[in-house]
Amino acid sequence: MLLQLNKLRAALAAGVCTLALLCGSAPVASAYTEVTAEIPIACEEVSGDKAHDYRIEILGGEEDVPMPEDDHLTVAHGETGAFKIAIAEPGTYKYTVKEIIGDEEGVEYDTSVYDVTIFATNGENDELTYVVSATVAGTDEKPDKIRFSNGTEDEEHHSADEDNSQPDRGGTGDNDDPNGNAFTGSGGITVSALFLTLILLFVFRKRDNKDENEQ
Repeated sequence: MLLQLNKLRAALAAGVCTLALLCGSAPVASAYTEVTAEIPIACEEVSGDKAHDYRIEILGGEEDVPMPEDDHLTVAHGETGAFKIAIAEPGTYKYTVKEIIGDEEGVEYDTSVYDVTIFATNGENDELTYVVSATVAGTDEKPDKIRFSNGTEDEEHHSADEDNSQPDRGGTGDNDDPNGNAFTGSGGITVSALFLTLILLFVFRKRDNKDENEQ
């Protein structure tokens, strides 16, 4: 009888251990409805023969933050792309977004870095909602969008040529005519003297005529 009782206890213990192992290894379903958060990226158009695609990189601020399937995004110039991240639980998730600097000759790559935060909260019926916030890294500046703009050396040279192509209108000093006609103070004095002389001649002639009429 004692032997059978011990066997029963051993069988119960084995069953409990097996059940514990099964419960511990079974995946726990999330209580929330998963949402796909999007981080939009705007890439400005690149003119001329240096037109190219942008390569944008996203880095997780912490090890356990959810990440997109690919941490690199290729966006055509003049277009907008987006990192898509599956969020399964409420939380605050931080990322860093920047352009991958290429080596194409004659291209000025954008070195902007953005700190991006996704705020995921529980909405109605356990459906997650999210808000994306971005600041310029190291500052409190909040841009209207995450934007990258590459330039070219040709654009810089063109701008410099335009600055140097302003016509020389001549003349120096504060008396330069804004229409490009330079004049000096001496000309103004000459005109004034001539005008005064004409007035005096008119006065003297009028007085002579008056004297003749009185005689």
